[in-house]
Amino acid sequence: MSSIELFGVHEDQAMIDIRGCSESDLLPCSALLRQVYAESPYHETWSESSAAEYLEAFFRIDPRGCFVAVEQEAVIGSIFSYSYPWSTGVVLFIQELFVSEPGRRKGVGRGLVARVVDSKGRDSNVALIVREGTAAAELYRKLGLSKSRHFVLYSGKVGA
Repeated sequence: MSSIELFGVHEDQAMIDIRGCSESDLLPCSALLRQVYAESPYHETWSESSAAEYLEAFFRIDPRGCFVAVEQEAVIGSIFSYSYPWSTGVVLFIQELFVSEPGRRKGVGRGLVARVVDSKGRDSNVALIVREGTAAAELYRKLGLSKSRHFVLYSGKVGA
């Protein structure tokens, strides 16, 4: 699947293409990440260099787990993931999924997730961290994911 045609998109509107992320997509992706995370509910301030370095790190780990959604030659969404073998099979960890405001509620996020899952195998176990009460959490719930019964996220600075 190289392109997705979305419900509710008129024939005269451009088609959204979902394709593998390339190194030349990293700067547009980092600009989009900065824009999306500056919005509610996150209100995060990312420097240009931090955003680029962050996404490049995951692109270097598993470039085949990174995809972009493009409309009229502009990146409107992206997913950065990596996979690894585990005792229960392949784990596909979604590190980042972000979509521009105009691309939301049009199936772009769903299409990006479907593309990465298809690329890694439908039997992959998907794992991710998401902020509760967000549209992202709702998307993952609608895709059939649920909270882990076994794992809890711990965070903070280690005081040794």
